[in-house]
Amino acid sequence: MTKPYLISFKPSGNYYFGSSRSFAEGFCAQSLRFPTQLTLLGCIRRTILKQQGLLDDNLRYPQDRNGKTFKDLTGDANGNPALNGTADLGRIKRISQVFIARWADDENRIDDFLFPVPNDVCISHETLQLVIKCPAENSGWHCHNALDYASNAIKPNVFFSDRENKSRHAEYLGGKKFWNAYLKGNQPEYSTDCEIDKIIKKCSQTGIARENRKSVDNAYYIKRSFHLIKKHTFGIIVHLDDKILDNDDVMLGGERCLFRMKIIPIEDNCCSEAFSHPLINRFVNYSDQGDFSLFNPLKENPADMIKIVCLSPCIYTEPLTGLEHAMIGEPYKIRYLNKLKTKGQNLKSDTVLMLPTGSILYPDDKFKFDDTGYDMAKTIGYNFAFAIKKGR
Repeated sequence: MTKPYLISFKPSGNYYFGSSRSFAEGFCAQSLRFPTQLTLLGCIRRTILKQQGLLDDNLRYPQDRNGKTFKDLTGDANGNPALNGTADLGRIKRISQVFIARWADDENRIDDFLFPVPNDVCISHETLQLVIKCPAENSGWHCHNALDYASNAIKPNVFFSDRENKSRHAEYLGGKKFWNAYLKGNQPEYSTDCEIDKIIKKCSQTGIARENRKSVDNAYYIKRSFHLIKKHTFGIIVHLDDKILDNDDVMLGGERCLFRMKIIPIEDNCCSEAFSHPLINRFVNYSDQGDFSLFNPLKENPADMIKIVCLSPCIYTEPLTGLEHAMIGEPYKIRYLNKLKTKGQNLKSDTVLMLPTGSILYPDDKFKFDDTGYDMAKTIGYNFAFAIKKGR
């Protein structure tokens, strides 16, 4: 029987998660704040096989890659988020978008679940403000951080809103109170201890480039990593067939940073907040795969939807059409391993384009979003969005 579990990841110190833009400036290696879905999926699959004694002597690959037991536990899909067809992950049935769990003082109970806030939430003078899109004929401030994705070319777009001129996008993590207010269209309350830079701390150190395992003279760079403050861990909701995973010490990312992984049944007392949190409650529901299904090309477009909020990164390959506007940060690419067809070469890396977490889409009556081919993406926590109705 498939059951939901909370899996938490507590870093032992500073952590670093690389990306396709880690060396964008050439001399600076910039970490991501959050681990990617692929990083967490790979960790869970590897840990299951390690605990079952099915890895080779180097604890890197399955002893028998064609073995029935290995495939039954973790499947044989390669983790490609753009994979079409069945997403075979064995007894791993689904994982959620990554979030931050805030623990109580005794660290035996979760106080809240925190998510990055959407792009239409601004901050000014320690006050959160929802950006409300206004008709062009109405007076209001210009909102310059919107992008129009209705054509092949990404081009800047401007619309009128009630955003204050000097306000900025909120670098903020919203908990249960925030999301309850946001989903009802109410003004969320501001809390200083939810600012992202006060929970995920920046840190830097100097690195030396290496070539053939030897340092290169005068080849220095800055490594920008992060660490989580006390009583905070990364977390995901995972649906498993049977409890095939136990607590363990795991390595995450290319830098192999040490984390303590804990797995807890969602009905455990320490997770009691899960059922009253509007987002976590959706993740716990195995059949809930987000609201993009409302806009499937085979369905009539709902007329009462005012905006779509991307709670997780969303894969897209075709230009989005049928949008009045969109508030989107810079789209980015994630890298994954893909098998080569050429003989003699085993693996190569590839990338897929994504809309970042927090993107806001304002659909018109022609908007459609066909993600029926992205089974793997939806299974491992991508392409999860919720639609907010007019009047909310």
